[in-house]
Amino acid sequence: MTEPCPNCETDLLVGGGQGPYYRWQCHGCGEQFGAVDTEPIAYDDVDEWYESASPDGVRLHTERGCIPVDRPVVTHTPEEAEDSRHGRCITCGHEVVES
Repeated sequence: MTEPCPNCETDLLVGGGQGPYYRWQCHGCGEQFGAVDTEPIAYDDVDEWYESASPDGVRLHTERGCIPVDRPVVTHTPEEAEDSRHGRCITCGHEVVES
């Protein structure tokens, strides 16, 4: 997706996530920007992680309800989730950072 970067003011390809906590990263200058600052939830902060594949790839979720019911799910311990090296869901796998 091409969007104007608020930092380097060029129209460069930016990568981002969707959902209530979207974050974008400019592929030119590396600056991150978006509506809400978030950070990944620590693996040890939840008892179970849920792995599910979607057309966008494999993600780890903290809430089973975040995954459509028709998708297969694999349950992981925090240690297994961290070892899997999959990305975390931008909605349930991140928390808002208070500024």
